[in-house]
Amino acid sequence: MYYYVLFEYVVESDMEFPQLVKTEERLADIRIKKGDIPDEIYSKEQNIGYRFGEKSSWLVNRVCYLYVENGDCIIYKAKEGVSVNRLRNCIMGLGMSMLGLQRGIIAMHCSVVASDSGAILISGESGTGKSTLTNTLLENGCKFMADDMAYVETKDR
Repeated sequence: MYYYVLFEYVVESDMEFPQLVKTEERLADIRIKKGDIPDEIYSKEQNIGYRFGEKSSWLVNRVCYLYVENGDCIIYKAKEGVSVNRLRNCIMGLGMSMLGLQRGIIAMHCSVVASDSGAILISGESGTGKSTLTNTLLENGCKFMADDMAYVETKDR
């Protein structure tokens, strides 16, 4: 098993994610594992579909089958011929987004840096300069927080 820290959570995974920060902590908040997908999802004749729910969510796309339950477990099954990198990206992007929704957290496609006055989220379409702006802010003293996706929580003041 591999153990990582992601969005302040300890993640236990049977798949290696080289882009994540490893941890020695073994008390996992989130589990990612290859496993059996419920028959009603796996046996669908359609290649693409999804359903989001508070306790269970699923997604079928060209890369894999994902089943997310109870806001703490992502079960995956790769489709034939899919590279491990595409599978990792699908789990980190779509799987973690579904898991966040079950926890009441918004997942955003963005980069995030921190300044003395707070966090700065940089969002936009591909090719619009998010990475360039992020790098400029880092060169000017901001601290790196996230790339490509971040969990965002709102709090009452």
